[in-house]
Amino acid sequence: MLLAPIAAWAQEFQCAALKPSSKREPPYGRAKDGPYCEGYFEQDISAAYLEVVSFVRSGGKAAGSNQPLSLHAASVASRLVVHPLVQGIPFRADIANKEGGTHWMPKPMLDATGLRLVDLGFLALVSPAAGQPLTLIPISIGGPSTGPSIALIRTSVATREVSWRLVPEGSPASESTGWQKAPRGEVERWGLVDIEVRPPSGQSGPFVMHVRARRDDGSLLPVLLFRIAAL
Repeated sequence: MLLAPIAAWAQEFQCAALKPSSKREPPYGRAKDGPYCEGYFEQDISAAYLEVVSFVRSGGKAAGSNQPLSLHAASVASRLVVHPLVQGIPFRADIANKEGGTHWMPKPMLDATGLRLVDLGFLALVSPAAGQPLTLIPISIGGPSTGPSIALIRTSVATREVSWRLVPEGSPASESTGWQKAPRGEVERWGLVDIEVRPPSGQSGPFVMHVRARRDDGSLLPVLLFRIAAL
C-alpha cells in the first residue's frame, strides 16, 4: 500500500532550473534510483557577490563517505541541496525532503569531484511565496540536532570585514542599526565566513538575514538577503 504514495511523491519532485554541463560527467539531471537530481551544470560568474552556501545545525555526526548520509530538516522544506563549498566545481544534488529524515549517498558526488565530505555545503530550501527571497531552514546531518545554526557565506572577492543582522520579518529596520561583525570577516577571494545564527530571546521566526561585506578598497558589496522560515 505504501508503493503508490512513494511513487507519487517521487514523480512530483522536479530538478532545479539548471543547464546540464556539456563538458563534464555526469551532467545534471534526474537520477534513476530515487527522487533526486545530481550532476555538473553550466555556470557563469560576471559580478562580485555574496552567497549563502550552507546552513547547518552544529553537533551532527556524518557517516563515512561510502554510507548513506542522514539529512534532517523540518517538513516545511521542499528540497535539500548539497554542493561543493569550493568555487569552480559546479556540481549539485537536489534531493526531495522526506519527513523523518532523508538518506542520500555522497559517494557519487565525491568520486566525480574528488572532494571530501567536509568540502560540501548543505541547504534546506523552503518554497517562497511570491516576492519573497531565498528561504531556508537549518538542516541537521546524521540525526536531529538542537545545536546552534551555522551559516556559511562565500564571497567572490577578497574582503576585510563581513557584518550581519537578523531582523524579524515585517519589522522595520534602519539601514545602520543591528549589525554585528562576523568573527572572521577578512578573507581571500572565494573565502568562507561562518556566522552562528541565534534567534532573539522568545522568537523562532520567520526572520530576514542581512549580510554585507567591505572590500579591501573600502567599497561595499551588494547586501545579501535571505529569509529564514524558523530557527
